[in-house]
Amino acid sequence: MEFVAQKMSFLCNAGESIPYFICLLYYALHLIWLVYFTSFTSKEMNRTAVVVHRFLCKTNDLVLREELQEFSLQLLHRKVKFTACGFFPLDYTLFYSIVGAVTTYLVILIQFQLALPDSNKNMTTGIETYLVTPDSSENHYPHQ
Repeated sequence: MEFVAQKMSFLCNAGESIPYFICLLYYALHLIWLVYFTSFTSKEMNRTAVVVHRFLCKTNDLVLREELQEFSLQLLHRKVKFTACGFFPLDYTLFYSIVGAVTTYLVILIQFQLALPDSNKNMTTGIETYLVTPDSSENHYPHQ
């Protein structure tokens, strides 16, 4: 229990927690940057399909029309979705999942922190103690 308290003491010491906070901020900004640009790229792909379809309706050139038709079909059937090796999508749902998990773990840590006994409290409260006198070997209850 003391080991956990020593590990958690860096949260209370402002001098030592600054590097942790900077590291956390660095990786959080990278995550936000990644999620933003992958979502932006997916939205632009959807907008590209609309633009290609508009050009398809306005062109008179048959060769260009065939190429635009084929490209429009490819855009229709192949949705752009960025994933981490197929495990999870790299979009705003990833960010929401991470925020939810961190919040859950913080609530659990706070509950454990509240459950730890205070060092200022008397730990023998509610426990009856025996008095041993030097001249006798009998144990006596204390007078209350």
